[in-house]
Amino acid sequence: MVSETLDVVIPVHAPDIERLTRRCLPSLLRNLSGVHAVSVIVTDGSTEQVRQACVGMSGVRILHAAELVPALDARLGSRRCRAALVAGDLACSLLRRVGRDVRYTPALARRGWFHQQIAKLAYAELTTATHYLAVDADMICARPTTVEELFDDGRPIGELFERIPPSQQAWYGWARSLLGLTDGPARALAMPPLVFIAGEVRAMVDEVLRVAPDQWVPDLVGRLAFGGGPGDPGYRWQRLLLMLPWTEYALYHTYLHARRSLGETYALESPLRLSGRAVWSDRDLERWVGIEQAAIRERFVFTLVQPTVDLSAEVLFREFPWLAEVHVSLE
Repeated sequence: MVSETLDVVIPVHAPDIERLTRRCLPSLLRNLSGVHAVSVIVTDGSTEQVRQACVGMSGVRILHAAELVPALDARLGSRRCRAALVAGDLACSLLRRVGRDVRYTPALARRGWFHQQIAKLAYAELTTATHYLAVDADMICARPTTVEELFDDGRPIGELFERIPPSQQAWYGWARSLLGLTDGPARALAMPPLVFIAGEVRAMVDEVLRVAPDQWVPDLVGRLAFGGGPGDPGYRWQRLLLMLPWTEYALYHTYLHARRSLGETYALESPLRLSGRAVWSDRDLERWVGIEQAAIRERFVFTLVQPTVDLSAEVLFREFPWLAEVHVSLE
């Protein structure tokens, strides 16, 4: 039996509520046993809607992202903040024109996609578990699984793609820049979902804040946008937010690669995979036939359906009959 403990963290915004409450959370609560805590992190103004939608789901904690990253509170929508972020963008653009390699785009701090990313990382400072599994609301836990199965000799399971897909090349470039590196991984880390090691995430953020170039930019923009300074709660996350663009998984992977510790900290050859048979378009729905048995036979835990896919209730209930009962109970 492993000594590691595992939380599950799910970042959401309003459009995710139905997928969260009718697919993702019911499947997790039914199929993944041994979890330390399940935390849903809301990144927009729908916290009360999410809370109401999750009534009756025992053990699920609802948080707003501002509880982890104070800069994601109401100040982010203020006129002062908007003006400071735009001014920061203009300053960085001017610096690039005169030959400075300043890659920050502070105004990206207002985009919800990045709020979900920083919430996943900031959760490392809140959790008391040794690890946490980051899951998106469009995922379904497709087979009964224990937390112990997600570890191999104390290491969380993981997987590498054969290469870095073209769509992720920029992500890894941003990560190298932020970490002051000229070299990085040749293969992408398969994600999401991903089991983060909480201590490694905290160490990674420490490293970024130690080596990232031109940190006077996020410091100055942060003072203008939010006020306060280094002594304020969450100030380190405010700085990281204003160092965008970056993506959580590529940054974490690049950090571990630079330390040459990915193979030591993750079981990359495990026969059990975290995800399989993803449905990216309507054409992929054929791959979903018999998905529960496929998850057991092919040894993967989660499957996902892109929000743009026209997934009918008929198909969903055919593959996961027990979800029909969840829908009835929520009506």
